Amino acid sequence: MRITIIAQFLLWIGIVFGSLSVSFVFAEDEQVLYGLSSHQDLYTIDAPSGAITYVGSVGLNQNNAISLAYNPLDGSLLTYARGGDQFLELDPDNGNSSVLSSSTINYGISGLAFDSMGVLFSVDSLLDALAIFDPNTSLRTFVGNSDFPFGGGLSFNSNDELFVITEGRYLHQLDLDSGASTVIGSIDHGQTYSGPWLGLAFDGQDALYGTRRESTPNGLVTELYTIDSATGNATFVSTLSGFVEAGDSIISLVFFGHESNTVEQQINILIEEIISMNIKSGISNSLDAKLSSAIQALDDNLDSNDIAALNSLYAFCNSVTAQSGGVISTEDAITLIAKVNAIIDNLDESAVSCE
Repeated sequence: MRITIIAQFLLWIGIVFGSLSVSFVFAEDEQVLYGLSSHQDLYTIDAPSGAITYVGSVGLNQNNAISLAYNPLDGSLLTYARGGDQFLELDPDNGNSSVLSSSTINYGISGLAFDSMGVLFSVDSLLDALAIFDPNTSLRTFVGNSDFPFGGGLSFNSNDELFVITEGRYLHQLDLDSGASTVIGSIDHGQTYSGPWLGLAFDGQDALYGTRRESTPNGLVTELYTIDSATGNATFVSTLSGFVEAGDSIISLVFFGHESNTVEQQINILIEEIISMNIKSGISNSLDAKLSSAIQALDDNLDSNDIAALNSLYAFCNSVTAQSGGVISTEDAITLIAKVNAIIDNLDESAVSCE
């Protein structure tokens, strides 16, 4: 009887971590809802009252950046400047931006969201496609074309399920392997909303929030809603007030401050992902051995052996690449490589990502 390295590793995980959850968790008193405005100002938002607090200017031209994303691994806040084709890290204390990477390609990024592994997904409104990005290099890996015109807002829940609002004001869930979507429901639900839905963000308890911009006789207003992720039904919460610039509005939302996964938790998630792929005859012996070597190197708690773990993860990545399109489908290979790279980055931020 053959017991795979994967099974042995899962047993080890169960013994060491017991019932440890691998989903990220918010400490409720540390959750901060941030909003990016069309005038490129960063705000914090008190949802019940609608009061917003000015953090600072991002320093971009109006509507240049229209997305926010929080990386649970390193606690960074990111956006993408469409005018300069740059990924920017934002200081959550003052809004100041610093360039992470630049691209010579004009990406039509309209939404960004990190999963719990620290993998950055985006929706391209020019191509209507889902993609994975490395914000440190601007390298893009296509996942697949989406079957709808993108509207605004992109967010993961705690189960790493990705949701988006379409141009037609419908809530969709995206397939992370293909980019295809499942319609959840109309956000409008027969109401006479005329303004666009823009921001979208899950909190740590999987409550989904969204913002809608509406024209009134007194000018533009931004309204905050909760959205039922099972039906799409929207419930009014508050009207946002306190903008520095007249006529400004919130165009992106993100919750900031949840706990990150450890490397061990990331590997546990990766193992579960591999098992769920139902790869023919299981994982090959060479893949098993490389993953096992990485675990063994991490298990001894010696920092010097992080290099050995990195080398094993690089070898794992190379094996996935070699088997892509064969034993491992191209779509699954893209997912595995992205998640291995997230583990590599968590081990050593200066390490080069595998391709």
